[in-house]
Amino acid sequence: MLNRVSSTFRRYIHPTKRFVLDNQTRKSYVAFANTTLFQYSYSNEIQSNFYSFSTSNSSIANNVSNLRIRDRMQFNIKPLNSIQNSGVSYRSLSTTAYTKEMQGMMTPDSALEELKKGNKRFLAKSPVDRDLLEQVDATSSGQFPYATVLSCIDSRTSSELIFDQGIGDIFSIRIAGNFVNDDILGSMEFTCKLAGTKLIVVLGHTACGAVKGACDHARLGNLTTLINKIEPAVAAVKEPLDESLRNSSNSAFVDEVAAQNVRMTMDNIRSSSEILAEMEKKGEIKIVGGMYDVGTGKVNFYS
Repeated sequence: MLNRVSSTFRRYIHPTKRFVLDNQTRKSYVAFANTTLFQYSYSNEIQSNFYSFSTSNSSIANNVSNLRIRDRMQFNIKPLNSIQNSGVSYRSLSTTAYTKEMQGMMTPDSALEELKKGNKRFLAKSPVDRDLLEQVDATSSGQFPYATVLSCIDSRTSSELIFDQGIGDIFSIRIAGNFVNDDILGSMEFTCKLAGTKLIVVLGHTACGAVKGACDHARLGNLTTLINKIEPAVAAVKEPLDESLRNSSNSAFVDEVAAQNVRMTMDNIRSSSEILAEMEKKGEIKIVGGMYDVGTGKVNFYS
């Protein structure tokens, strides 16, 4: 790998293999340094500070893109708190994908925290700067995601985007109304029991079209069967009593039904899958719910 970079660059990384970050916003670097993926990639550096090396040398900037973070090159020299105020630009170069070792280090709680951090980055407009094709290469021989997200097919609710995740980071299951059936439960049993994810998130969202259909008791071809699966959540929401307010024209009612649907789906997972229920009981996984606000981009979690 070293023979692909200039002799100038070589002086910075050899023989200690210190990594040089080139021209990108320091905001992006800080975002990457705050991810569990970064911390687990550089377990020797897991303290309160993370390290980087700054440079203005253009030849370094031209060659650094050839390097892969997963080659375990160490960040070096400057503590993060000094980087944030230095005025220097950095690139996060997140080409890393989760390995089996990294996945094994995750816990249900740390997996949830990682998704929370990702949503915060999404809201702050500071996503990790990823080389997705490098992640394609890194995951070509295997995948080790840390979480499974069940969400709606709504075009506004891509889990990879709203949680700022890369290729190989999470399993994403999508169906209108984010409910479960035997096929989805089987998929979850695969992702958790066999593939090793530590977290299941049932993610609903505001202004959900499928929920609106259930509130209005819509009937249309095969959609009717789908709507029938969400209607119990409509019945479970007792307020308002006035039938004229229990339909899709009442946005507050729709959103409350969507939240109730998430809670009932969580219960259905536990009651319908002995495998997942046992894993949660043993602390091997956690099953949580969340509501995504399509107006703000924020996810609110609940257990």
